[in-house]
Amino acid sequence: MTEREILIANNRDQSKYRIVTGAETLGELQDAIARNEGVYKMVGQSWVSNPTPINISGLTFTEGITKTQLLQRDSALPTNVQFKGQTTNNLVMLLTNTTKQIRSGAYPTNRKDFGAYIKQNNLGEAIKQEFGDNWTRISTDKLLNFFANTPEKNTTSNKDAINEVREELKDQKKVKEVVNTPEKKLPDVKDAPHAATVEWFYDGIKKMTSDNLLYAEDVVVLADLTAELAARLIESKPKITASDMDDMLYSIRH
Repeated sequence: MTEREILIANNRDQSKYRIVTGAETLGELQDAIARNEGVYKMVGQSWVSNPTPINISGLTFTEGITKTQLLQRDSALPTNVQFKGQTTNNLVMLLTNTTKQIRSGAYPTNRKDFGAYIKQNNLGEAIKQEFGDNWTRISTDKLLNFFANTPEKNTTSNKDAINEVREELKDQKKVKEVVNTPEKKLPDVKDAPHAATVEWFYDGIKKMTSDNLLYAEDVVVLADLTAELAARLIESKPKITASDMDDMLYSIRH
């Protein structure tokens, strides 16, 4: 996959990171983080090279824009997500310490145990209403997200966690700067998302120049115009701010 920017908010130490990667699954992303290649940490209002690898042991990965919880290494990272009215492949990964909740036996993570859990908790009809089909035909990732977001009978520990995060966010100073600092030059894009269309357009220009329908000067002007258009389109893309990341983190714990 084409490389994309993934922002990371670590609830354990309230740190924020940025990585550009072509990872398509949770496992590939975790491996990229472990290698600590191209990982930057937010210090104040600036990004600096991350000195030490992020400790992700015992942390659950949740994609903040789509609220998708990723619990298996082969879980596919979301693509073409909607953010502020536009489609983007950039993601926000929220790392939360949910080891205690998983160990408590709140819900199973092994599919072979799903049937008994669904029956014991009378979730069959709720799953049909949510997904429009029997649970046996629903993917593991979707079921795990459904289990994770289904309220438990004993919510005392959840309420304590909610209050704890709420206080942390109250005391935390919000970073006002936009996380994605706009670049004056165009980004270095290696692969076009619509490669076939780009190739068709480029071949058309070459054909028109060979038929003298366009001259070199026309191509220069065309290149200048498309570069200016590209810069405006990049500038108008929705930016994910540190405040957006904090709001996402709060919403999945609420």
